[in-house]
Amino acid sequence: MRAPPESVFKFLDVHENITMHMEQPSWATLGATMTTTLDDLRGQAVGSVIKIAGAVAGIPLVASERVVRREPPFCKRWETIGVPQLIVIGGYSMGFEIEPAGADCRVTVSIDYALPRAPFGALLGRLLGATYARWCVSRVIEAVSKAYARGEIAHAR
Repeated sequence: MRAPPESVFKFLDVHENITMHMEQPSWATLGATMTTTLDDLRGQAVGSVIKIAGAVAGIPLVASERVVRREPPFCKRWETIGVPQLIVIGGYSMGFEIEPAGADCRVTVSIDYALPRAPFGALLGRLLGATYARWCVSRVIEAVSKAYARGEIAHAR
């Protein structure tokens, strides 16, 4: 991406920019939508807490996350607190790294997850967890790409 790391980080550091895909129904969420609630630190400091909640087919989905690493303009990582109530993945750690490359930068988004603890959830996780995790990562990458195309992220000079 032909953008300075600072501009890309600034966009990705706004948690709503990377969770907007969860606010719209999709095949990956089985039509469910999730709501994101931020604390006073807005997900922009180590220790900040982010909560997501929703439901699919009447089953509540809830997770709390805490920012565990934030080094502007190069990386940020957050992970679940406690045991999340999710269907195809359990606890997870997600984040991004931005690597300068001349006038460009390379953005890497990653997620590491455990299977749900319940036997049926663990089975679903083995079947669908990797697909869901790839979908989450691709949505974040898509969000930053679209913001760049719209000019919301400053282009490199």
